[in-house]
Amino acid sequence: LVKALEFDSTFAIAHLYLARVFSILGDLKSKIKAYEKAKTLSERSTEKDKLYIEQSYAGNIEGNQEKRLKILKQMVKKYPKEKEVHYSLANLYRSENFFKEAIEEYNKALELDPSYGSAMNDLGYVYAELEQFEKAIECFRKYATISPDDANPFDSMAEMYFRMGMLDEAVAKYKEALAVKPDFGSDWRIAYIYAIKEDYAESMKWLDQYIIASTSRRNRYDGVAWKGFYRYMQGKINQSLEELSRISDQAKARGDVYERWVTDYIKAWIYHDKGEYESGQKIMKNLGELFKKYYPGNLSFFKAEYKYYVGLAELEVGQIDSAKLRLFEIKSLLPEFTFRQDEIIFRHNLFYADLLIIQDSLKKAIATAEKTFRLDKLPRMGTWSIFGYNLPFIKDVLARAYYKNGELDKAIAEYERLTNFDPNSNNRRLIHPKYRYRLAKLYEEKSWSDKAIEQYEKFLEIWKDADEDLEELIDARKQLIKLNEMANK
Repeated sequence: LVKALEFDSTFAIAHLYLARVFSILGDLKSKIKAYEKAKTLSERSTEKDKLYIEQSYAGNIEGNQEKRLKILKQMVKKYPKEKEVHYSLANLYRSENFFKEAIEEYNKALELDPSYGSAMNDLGYVYAELEQFEKAIECFRKYATISPDDANPFDSMAEMYFRMGMLDEAVAKYKEALAVKPDFGSDWRIAYIYAIKEDYAESMKWLDQYIIASTSRRNRYDGVAWKGFYRYMQGKINQSLEELSRISDQAKARGDVYERWVTDYIKAWIYHDKGEYESGQKIMKNLGELFKKYYPGNLSFFKAEYKYYVGLAELEVGQIDSAKLRLFEIKSLLPEFTFRQDEIIFRHNLFYADLLIIQDSLKKAIATAEKTFRLDKLPRMGTWSIFGYNLPFIKDVLARAYYKNGELDKAIAEYERLTNFDPNSNNRRLIHPKYRYRLAKLYEEKSWSDKAIEQYEKFLEIWKDADEDLEELIDARKQLIKLNEMANK
């Protein structure tokens, strides 16, 4: 694309395609610059290219999906045999959760070109959103047939197995994708599956392979960010913050907005977990400025996210009236956007349940949390999606509500749910080691010493190299010694 623009710097559609590549690479400054260039030069383009540029600019820069939809509908009428128009319209419908319309448009694109691999792949993902996994896998098999040298259909099949809870089958398919293309990037997904299994040593091996095989800085960055994330889960909090701060500083120096945003977002939640709320809020405020500049179309999402973050901190320090206000503000923002609305509703409800616990409205807290977890949705297997899916790190509000309500057995059952992978559920989050520690404490209350010992041992195995000053680590070691001494008497 750069060479094409060296021949003709006024080639507007080349600037559009360049913007798309920069978007994939996470280079937001270059992306915006390329979009602006394409828009400025579009008057000299053909009518079709001009409309392509206008609809893409409306969606990606202006954040105006209604305008984009209007233009694409106009294009479909004007160019009914243009497969990319149908494909673009289908992608928009899919992003807005209009799945029936998306399926129709993907199929129209495939009627025009049965070998259109991208359309076949994305059609499969629509079926995945509808949890029609067999149909999704069939699409990916067709995709593999029409594109035999492409790693992507195997990666997509692996994600379906992951969503279906078939973790070993998912790993096998991800390995098939890497066999076709060793630098395709499926390694980090394999690492995540091992992390779900609490095998962090194996996760780190796959991340090292991911970083070494990667041909792009973006992927190498993602690999390092994931290592920082997993170090936190292993209780190596100081090391995690050091690594994340280092790559955040490097991103800031380069002006890389994506890398800085993701890294600092993770750091903010680590500070929250440490109880260092002011440090976390300072980071989130700075991220808000980045959002205003580079993600204006999704600003409402970040506003809700920020209020959620601040509200949880206010609950922790007893500022109940302020937390209530944050809850109201989040709810009032919901009509402003559809992007990731389900995620915000999920968090809003858990926040509400936490508030109800503090107010001793325990039956209502339990009902709210139970309903929320029943509506939990499967995640998409993208780096940013999975990070956000796992943050904040602790989501044991239902167990805490049961416990405070005097329902010890139900609290235990909830922690057992959180510490055991259930392929039939929609939960694909990492198992936080603190859940095992808290479950062990509850087993002790029931005088179930053997079960308590088992949980303390699992907790301490994961945290074997954790920061020595962590309260849970110190207590777990002490309690395990005591329980083993009692068992040996």
